[in-house]
Amino acid sequence: MRRPEIHLYPDDPEVLQQAAAAINPLRLDSAAPVTTADNRVKDPTADIEIRHGHDGWWYPFAATGHDWQLIALPAGRQPSCSPLVLVYGSGSSA
Repeated sequence: MRRPEIHLYPDDPEVLQQAAAAINPLRLDSAAPVTTADNRVKDPTADIEIRHGHDGWWYPFAATGHDWQLIALPAGRQPSCSPLVLVYGSGSSA
């Protein structure tokens, strides 16, 4: 079975800034800056990021060594209905 390809795409900067503002109060170190790029909002102090999927849902990832892994699905979502590759690996670092 062929795996779908992952395409990073530039997301609307306003959407990324709104997401960064929404998660900031939940962070342990909210004084440290988050970064936004492509479709990601990253908290480098916690080694976590959320990615905005082509389907409009947000997906949380955690750093695991030199890789990133999906740590949860949005409420009500099942892996079989997600168009994203759930484990972001294969030597890529996002």
